[in-house]
Amino acid sequence: MIANVGSFNLLFVAAIALGAIALIAFVMTQEGFSRRLRDLDLPSFNSPEASRKTTSEDNRQRLRQIVEQGLGSRISGTSFADQMTAKLQHAGIQATAAEWVSMVLVTGLVLSALLAFRFGTLIMAVIALVITYVASNIFLNVRASRLRAKFDQQLAPVVLSLANALRSGSSFIQALSSTAEVSPAPLGPELALIVRKAQFNVPIHDSLMDLASRVRSGDVEILAQSVEISRVTGGDLAGVLERIAEDIRERTKISQTVRTLTAQGRASAWVVSCIPFALGGILALISPSYFSPMLTVGAGQAILAFAFFMIMIGIGIIRRIVRIEV
Repeated sequence: MIANVGSFNLLFVAAIALGAIALIAFVMTQEGFSRRLRDLDLPSFNSPEASRKTTSEDNRQRLRQIVEQGLGSRISGTSFADQMTAKLQHAGIQATAAEWVSMVLVTGLVLSALLAFRFGTLIMAVIALVITYVASNIFLNVRASRLRAKFDQQLAPVVLSLANALRSGSSFIQALSSTAEVSPAPLGPELALIVRKAQFNVPIHDSLMDLASRVRSGDVEILAQSVEISRVTGGDLAGVLERIAEDIRERTKISQTVRTLTAQGRASAWVVSCIPFALGGILALISPSYFSPMLTVGAGQAILAFAFFMIMIGIGIIRRIVRIEV
């Protein structure tokens, strides 16, 4: 018994160490991590600039090369890599598809190894892999939805600011530049990027359409079309932008109302899906001998797998019912 406990503790420590290494590797591959390291004024007996460069840039490039040569070369150019890259862009995560897949894969393997050694059954390892995959997708979707909601909240005031700048006599590119300087993230940096692209002769219409595809915003697409039509045919672009800002504001109000009315349905989806897991955990703690056949007997494992599958289907159905596009 003591030997079993000792081996389990050793495996637990090894799994945690692997997870920590994977997390550190993912963080160090981020551009923001390296930039923060360069900005730190750390004391050094050698040249500070050379020390920071070797400890941040070299490590980041080495880790990225390992990931890209291992996994990136296998998934590069596939539809899966393209879809994952689009998801990461929508979520505002500065990572490649190979880096993200590597992190999710290592996390799932560590979690599955822990559960398999803890409960002594491979069905828990499979469930751990599925949970990791689902959790990573939920994280990306939630982050993308929050980023898009923040983007939509800033869009109407920014479009109105563009209209006011045009009425004051500024050109459209000057209006974009001045608005980008005072607008917070995430919309401010996106406008600044459009201005920098325009300095390299990239059409504003193309930059706005690229922004609309990345943030999945129909309002930005309408803005791009309006700017292009005004450039070709002329007209009162300031008045058009004011009407677009008013439409965006009204649509935002309706979206908030719909979200409020469907909040109970979304909460019900999470509550109903969490109740079986909570009851199973309580039974496992109160009466382990009563619940252990669900983990050790083949019929119990099949019931757990089927129940987990049905819970996932129920969550998907409820989320599709309460998802109303405005």
